[in-house]
Amino acid sequence: MIVGGAAARRIFDLQPVPQEPAHYQAPFIPTAVGAYTFRVFGTIGSTKVDERFESGPGRFDPVISDSPLQFPKSLATNDQVVERLDQVRLIAIGALILGIVASIGSIARLLMRRR
Repeated sequence: MIVGGAAARRIFDLQPVPQEPAHYQAPFIPTAVGAYTFRVFGTIGSTKVDERFESGPGRFDPVISDSPLQFPKSLATNDQVVERLDQVRLIAIGALILGIVASIGSIARLLMRRR
């Protein structure tokens, strides 16, 4: 499977579908919106297979966002969660630095008073 041009790739093993001869599956949950390409290759019995299936006009649809279907609130996307975590991390680092500076200032004032 190829997503985003070639930004992400992964090989899935096809498994036979029980009670359905000549049918195979590789279940997955798409986590990124966009175009997907499936390349099915290998050997089934003595038959070599190498086929490519791409989403697009006249083919199958690309993966779309499910946020319009979410109710009553839309969930944050993975990218939004990462962005928020980065913001929290920056705030935490800033608070830590301020705490260190304040502590150093307090220690310096104590040392100055003792002299």
